Amino acid sequence: MKPLDAVRAMVADALGTEPVDRYTAARARAAREKPDRMTFQPVRRARRKTAKRDQRREYVDQLREQGFDAEYLADRYGRRR
Repeated sequence: MKPLDAVRAMVADALGTEPVDRYTAARARAAREKPDRMTFQPVRRARRKTAKRDQRREYVDQLREQGFDAEYLADRYGRRR
């Protein structure tokens, strides 16, 4: 949904004019209540993936400090497929 469509739907939803399909109205309501949440799915998915990767890297660094074998850790948590 383009930002302009979201705004148009928001206005139509608020005024109760112009029949808007339920999906668009729900998106508009979400945009009004939680504007920071109006990100597009791919961005959110990519961010989650990088966050997980960073988390795993930190964990592996902790294990390495505790004296785990670097080669084992690389096989287990690093070089994936």
